[in-house]
Amino acid sequence: MAWGINHIQTSQILLQDSDMIILSGGWLEEMVRVLQPTDYGTGDIQAGNGQQGYIAEYMHPALALINRDVALRYPLPDKTGMPLFNAMQQLKKEGNMGLLKRSVWLTEDLWQHLGKYVQHGSDHEGMSTVRATGGYNY
Repeated sequence: MAWGINHIQTSQILLQDSDMIILSGGWLEEMVRVLQPTDYGTGDIQAGNGQQGYIAEYMHPALALINRDVALRYPLPDKTGMPLFNAMQQLKKEGNMGLLKRSVWLTEDLWQHLGKYVQHGSDHEGMSTVRATGGYNY
């Protein structure tokens, strides 16, 4: 992810786990509509608890749309189970959590495999990307 953010020259970058399956259209247009030029990104915002610690608002990178220029002002993703943790911590420290926009339909889809929600336009198989692919990929 860090390599892509550094090298891709478009203003917006789509982050997508290799185990994220897209089932229908319209979702990207909705993300583009929600994301304002001053926002960090839009996606599933959830509490995160991992090796790096706990954060109450974490943008899950399984499927997220970010603004490149804004993302470059924060720590780049690292190779951990929560690659955006340091960026989210910095956003919180600066009082900028409002730069994250929640995609409710995506939250529902990401957690539908637990039997809690109805599926909309995607399916997250619920497997760690690294475990599913055998490594880190871009």
